[in-house]
Amino acid sequence: MALGNIRYQAEFDTVYGVNYKIQIYDSDHTGSASDFKVQPPGFSLKYNGEGKERFDTIKASSCSIFAISEDSAFDTFTRSIREGAQGRFRVQILRAGANYWRGTILADVGAEMLSSHPNKVTLRAVDGLTFLKEIPFNRDIPSSEATGDQVHIKVIQNILRYYTN
Repeated sequence: MALGNIRYQAEFDTVYGVNYKIQIYDSDHTGSASDFKVQPPGFSLKYNGEGKERFDTIKASSCSIFAISEDSAFDTFTRSIREGAQGRFRVQILRAGANYWRGTILADVGAEMLSSHPNKVTLRAVDGLTFLKEIPFNRDIPSSEATGDQVHIKVIQNILRYYTN
């Protein structure tokens, strides 16, 4: 599934000199991208493993983006997130120009709606593993000649067939 077109983007450097870029994609958007601002630290990632073990192989993650709404256009955008279809809005975070995290924005938008701007808005997103938990496991192992890496590749292909982000 394609991400869509970039609707909003923010770029900032941390106190350690690391450059981050947040790109919000909208599958219905046809115009050019607009800039938005974030409040420090910009975003927060949370990893959730089974039992929250340190060495879990696969961990689902979620992200909170701490945006600042400076005008009514961004307020309209957050309203369309709350009222739009699940999966319409996606986010990609780049660290020093490379993909760092990617996920789907949820309709759960937390905002301080004030009569004047700027307003603090928290956008929440989850990675694809969260959506996979409801899909029953199907071990379509390739033929009996398949061994080692071939089996792992087939299992990953089955996962990606159900959800591609």
